[in-house]
Amino acid sequence: MKSFTLADLKAATRNFRPDSVIGEGGFGSVFKGWIDEHTFAAARAGSGIVIAVKRLNQEGWQGHTEWLATKAAQLALQCLAIEARSRPNMDEVVTALKQLQDSKDASKHDRKHHQLKIRSQTNSEPKTCKSSAQETRKATAYPRPSAFV
Repeated sequence: MKSFTLADLKAATRNFRPDSVIGEGGFGSVFKGWIDEHTFAAARAGSGIVIAVKRLNQEGWQGHTEWLATKAAQLALQCLAIEARSRPNMDEVVTALKQLQDSKDASKHDRKHHQLKIRSQTNSEPKTCKSSAQETRKATAYPRPSAFV
């Protein structure tokens, strides 16, 4: 699989020009770009392979959720590899899932902090939580597929 640098993506989308936007969603904007079909380098607008590039909205949370789902799906594909030696061992799986869970927990904390900050700025009363963060952490201590939904 080919990875692209930010510079590659800027070149392919003509520096994320507003007239290159083909869609928007909770995660951010989708830009149309072009790459050469042989070298995968940025190509002139209108030539080569058309690509869609998602640009994450740093203020939104959808991008992080999508990233977590992608990472979980990639791990699942590795686990389903036909050749046994290509599959991760259980220690690697648990480590990868723990990293995803930790990232999800950090994201939830950041989101809650952001919401509290907004509420304090608008002088509205914060809503009470049904369970404490400690109880939530205990309930999700062992990574499982349902934790990534």
